[in-house]
Amino acid sequence: MSQELFIEPCCYQRQLSQIIAELEDEETNRTAATFFSSGDWDLSTLLTFMAGQVPESVITLALCTVDQKTLCAIDRLLATYRENGNPLVNHFTLITCTAKQRLKTIRDNLDRWGDDRLTVVQDNTEIRCLTLRNTQRQFVITGSMNQYPRYAKQMYTISADPLTYIDTQQVLDSITRLGNLKNKWRKQE
Repeated sequence: MSQELFIEPCCYQRQLSQIIAELEDEETNRTAATFFSSGDWDLSTLLTFMAGQVPESVITLALCTVDQKTLCAIDRLLATYRENGNPLVNHFTLITCTAKQRLKTIRDNLDRWGDDRLTVVQDNTEIRCLTLRNTQRQFVITGSMNQYPRYAKQMYTISADPLTYIDTQQVLDSITRLGNLKNKWRKQE
């Protein structure tokens, strides 16, 4: 890969765009890359950037816990509409291990979106994974995904491979289905 895989401070938009372009270039014969950052950008920034790269997408985010900043970023993404009138994000699924008492914070921030645009699943997970898909592109990103800038070296892996997306999304969809069943059972009790 000719692109530098250490994203310099304040250059994530340009350099991450170049990494993505190389992954999608058929001549490079490469669909995944591990890259590093200096930690000057956070998960909210990554979510916003990637949603712009994959407009009108279906997004799944799996995190151990979710903080207020990330919830606000998800809310902003769901509230954003493109010039053609379509939502920037068609559906967002959040999988988290957040304690029950913290689920109220999630509901307070995101309940206005309803089930047609948002799914929130509580699951015992230690996964940090972001998937995005629209009719033309799909990505899987794993790695540090800190919710605030840490200003320390961080490592990510990004894949544009359709099979990697399918395999990863099948697992995340399974977690989501099981989580939804558990939620229905709890409501019936």
